[in-house]
Amino acid sequence: MKRALSVIIVFLFSVVACAHNPLSARYTLVSDKNACVLEISLSQDGINQALINTYGKDFMTNMDSKAFKELIVNYIKEHFDLRIDNRKLELSEGGIRLGGHQTDLKFVLDPIKDNIKIIEVAIPAFKENGEHQSIFSYTINSLHDRAIISSRNDYQTVFYPNGAPSRLPWLVGGFAGLIAIIIAIYLIRRKRVTA
Repeated sequence: MKRALSVIIVFLFSVVACAHNPLSARYTLVSDKNACVLEISLSQDGINQALINTYGKDFMTNMDSKAFKELIVNYIKEHFDLRIDNRKLELSEGGIRLGGHQTDLKFVLDPIKDNIKIIEVAIPAFKENGEHQSIFSYTINSLHDRAIISSRNDYQTVFYPNGAPSRLPWLVGGFAGLIAIIIAIYLIRRKRVTA
């Protein structure tokens, strides 16, 4: 009985300990015809560690709340790249809310058009923390998807909302080239036989 109770307690503590994982962040892009918002949720411990690793502890020691918020916003802007159909979306207007365990940021972006071919995302933020991962998800009109961005994919990913580009032209060209080579070999051998 004591052993079972001990196992349950250890399990519960391990679940609670993972609730605010300092090695993960969530980026959510939501757009419709009228507006577009990027919401970012960060572990406070994770952002603190990244800022110390990037700027040094001495730099941050006497920083007031406003300067600290600006530092976080600038760090995110410098470590986030979103391109839709090869057009970079700039993070401009937004807000930040510091919390005890989590920091939330919101940026208002221009609405995103329909018929998107490609979404390219690079989030090298927090890679100095080691083993960090960011979850990026989007909902654009009726399209949605998500991916985990980490060192495994070099902190970047690509989405094809309307399907990946067709490889058919390459296949047809390769097949036609193969047929041309076979015909050339046949004609050369035939010429040798008749000679």
